[in-house]
Amino acid sequence: MEIIELTSLEVEMKAVLDEMGIEYVPQFSTRTGFIIDFAIFQDGRKLALEVDGPCHDGSIAKRRDRFRDRLLKAEGWEVVRLGYREMKSRQDIEKAVYEARYGVLRRGSAGVRRGEARRGEAGQGMTRKG
Repeated sequence: MEIIELTSLEVEMKAVLDEMGIEYVPQFSTRTGFIIDFAIFQDGRKLALEVDGPCHDGSIAKRRDRFRDRLLKAEGWEVVRLGYREMKSRQDIEKAVYEARYGVLRRGSAGVRRGEARRGEAGQGMTRKG
């Protein structure tokens, strides 16, 4: 089993998820062979939380991400991409996680970018994965 090191952005995301008490699986391998940065499972639904650094800015990378998102959607994943430009502070990351967790999990959309998710209600239980 290959161990994949987390990027600095993923380390920040992991710390926020841990602090928020959210259960997740880091570097989750899908049946089609993709690695999801953070997989969150709740109420029978699957959220792929992707942390995108500058390497995702180019046109080829954007096409690859769209293709990957379509395949993940076909597997039943709801994909939320959080770009490095949106993750300037811990508060930004917490807000993005909140919106991804509640907005997307309630709405049921796939391939949603962080700014498109709507807020839901706080307090739905997830516990930290240790």
